[in-house]
Amino acid sequence: MSHITLLSVAYQERHQTCLYKQELHKTFERVIIRDIMKLELKQTTPLVQQEDGTVHIIGSRITLDTLVRIYKKGATAEQIQDSFPSLSLKDIYATIAFYLEHKTDVESYLKQRHEEANELRLKIESELDAESFRARMRERREQLIHS
Repeated sequence: MSHITLLSVAYQERHQTCLYKQELHKTFERVIIRDIMKLELKQTTPLVQQEDGTVHIIGSRITLDTLVRIYKKGATAEQIQDSFPSLSLKDIYATIAFYLEHKTDVESYLKQRHEEANELRLKIESELDAESFRARMRERREQLIHS
């Protein structure tokens, strides 16, 4: 065979190899895309709202208010878990993701909860007669001292 014929055969083989690789790559892409489309892209939130309106992390008494407050102060999910070892990292991350995804709504909820807490504090303070309470405590103290 001549050099030109050998080069021509080599070129054809290389071209066929390139075509085969391109086809293989396209097939691989189709398989990946098909597999990705089968993923369920639904996220569950580990939160539950009680009858009084308080939002808790499911399976705990820790409120959304508490977790968000700590997160906003700069704590990482791992640091939050150090403070609340009963919470799983999965639930902490999911709660933070919920907060970030629904920031406006959660901030409104937190503001409302803060206002309710202030109203309750003012109501308790207004109903509390501090002077009579102090007098009762002094009287009780005297009784304990002299008995």
